[in-house]
Amino acid sequence: MHRLAKSQTGHLHPMTIPCESNKLDYEVEIAVVIGKKGRRTPEEKAFEYIAGYPNYNNGSVRDWQ
Repeated sequence: MHRLAKSQTGHLHPMTIPCESNKLDYEVEIAVVIGKKGRRTPEEKAFEYIAGYPNYNNGSVRDWQ
């Protein structure tokens, strides 16, 4: 899943619930941050493209799904 910068929030900052919703669901995940562009990267070189593995809190507006 690709997240835009404006759809994210910093550590200890609240998630914004859209006023049209009352069913925000959230879960903790592990994200993979890609550090450089690649195309048709061989499997044995894939880890060279990973910049990090942060914890990620994913929010979903369930009444919109």
